[in-house]
Amino acid sequence: MPLALVALAAMLFIIGVTGNYATAGALVEDDVLGNPGPGFLQFMIGIIGIGAFFRLIGMPNAGRVFLVLVILVYLMKNTNTITALENVAAGSSASASSGSGQVPSSGSGQVPAAGSAGAPLNLPGAVPASPVGSSG
Repeated sequence: MPLALVALAAMLFIIGVTGNYATAGALVEDDVLGNPGPGFLQFMIGIIGIGAFFRLIGMPNAGRVFLVLVILVYLMKNTNTITALENVAAGSSASASSGSGQVPSSGSGQVPAAGSAGAPLNLPGAVPASPVGSSG
């Protein structure tokens, strides 16, 4: 919990320094209340309702299974999440099949091409990084 408070304080400090109050407020409102679809608040009310219902009828284990299924459907509905998980799985399975556990290097210090083992995920907003020890 202290880490969450420190992160919240840092976020509020950055918002205050940059002066993006209106933008930050609109983004938080869209995330919590949902625009255009259901937001975090509706999702949490549903999760708590499902858990309470199965607890009241005396079947907490069935409730846990149902919650896992609901979360699985939510993740499958969001295609960006599935794509990111596939990229992570492809990268980890390719490096595991190489035997040594290390990513093959081209020797030039360049970042591997997308789709190869150890390639960075091309996610929007991601910061490009170069390998340790490279000159770039």
